[in-house]
Amino acid sequence: MDISCPQCAAAYRVTSDLLDEKIECTECHRVFFAKSTVGKRVTAPDHTKTYIGFGVAAVAIIALFVLSNSGPKAVKKAAAPKKVEVAPYGRSDHPRALGLQKWSKSLASNNQLVLATHTDMEAIAELLGVVPKSNSKSESSSASSNNGVNPTEVMAALISHKSTELLRTMDCTTMLETDADMTAASGNGFIYVTPKTGDDRFKRNTRGTFTVTFKADGNNIKVSSFAIKQKPVYLRGKDPSKTYFTGNKDIARPDEVEITDSAGTRKVSESKPAAVPHWAKATPEQRALADEVVAGILAAAVPDAPGALFNRATLKVRGPESTKAAVPRVLNAMFESYSDVITNHQKLILLDRALYQWTGYAVNYPARPTGNDEADTKRRQSCIRQWFGHWYRYHDNLEAFIDSAEDLDDEGGGNGGK
Repeated sequence: MDISCPQCAAAYRVTSDLLDEKIECTECHRVFFAKSTVGKRVTAPDHTKTYIGFGVAAVAIIALFVLSNSGPKAVKKAAAPKKVEVAPYGRSDHPRALGLQKWSKSLASNNQLVLATHTDMEAIAELLGVVPKSNSKSESSSASSNNGVNPTEVMAALISHKSTELLRTMDCTTMLETDADMTAASGNGFIYVTPKTGDDRFKRNTRGTFTVTFKADGNNIKVSSFAIKQKPVYLRGKDPSKTYFTGNKDIARPDEVEITDSAGTRKVSESKPAAVPHWAKATPEQRALADEVVAGILAAAVPDAPGALFNRATLKVRGPESTKAAVPRVLNAMFESYSDVITNHQKLILLDRALYQWTGYAVNYPARPTGNDEADTKRRQSCIRQWFGHWYRYHDNLEAFIDSAEDLDDEGGGNGGK
């Protein structure tokens, strides 16, 4: 018998004994009785109504959506803006500190605009000793606004003066001295200088410090003074402010010693006495003359010796060459008397006098005994050590002698070592 699925119209052929049985369509899985479709022409299902139903529902939904959005809209309250916390300025990033840094950098780049706006011309002119020289109309007009100081001359001095040399050749960072300097009408700050890459004048990781004062109008500053507070550490032989010398290789390097005598309390250089040979550069004639002079000085120390004997001996030394030859032999004679300065007192008086006469340097040798041998021994031996310390420094350059306040650095030499 021919049957068909009432759902999808799939056709089947079954035997008559299956007419009362339930059949499951293999296509759409509809279950039906076979006899209900025997001989019927079954058509595919019509879904038109279903489609129409879905269409009507969709139109209704769209209409509702349009109506809901066409009414008055609720005003959404704007969220309050977030409050941004601004960190307060520090002493190194405050606009005034940055102004100091800008001024310091302008010295190296010769930025005339920054120098003009960040410099107290009158104060810096006085600091650097700038004397007005120009008299042209344009310059005199500018100078009149700065109490007679010409800004061009002040700026020229700033970028050439010795006092700004480190500011111009090193890297600069700045900081205000205190929090009060952020708001006061005038303030103080620091400029720190560190070596630039490739600068071989300084030890590694060194830093110098300049103190700076400024006038302020709000955050705008004008530098009114500066001074170096701490110098960076130079390598040996690189510091231009020092006078360099080579110590005498035959004399121990001196120590700085504080003494008190009739001249007061002061610091002196003392070297340990030792035997001193002839000056290495002395000619045979100069050596012979030096020995003759020392013998004459010692002969003059003998009781009842003619008074003119000392002068006849010392006056034979004339000029730097003969002095360089004679002084080491006198120091050698002092060394031979050093262990018993009480017995050899008269010799030491004349040897001291000869050295003073030739060099102009004085050690304040105590010619008159105090009656206290221990105190006299201490003072006289100190004077001998001072003569050795003096000759350690000036043995090769008598013309350089000034006084103990000279800023010196030893290039080496001396048997005392470092």
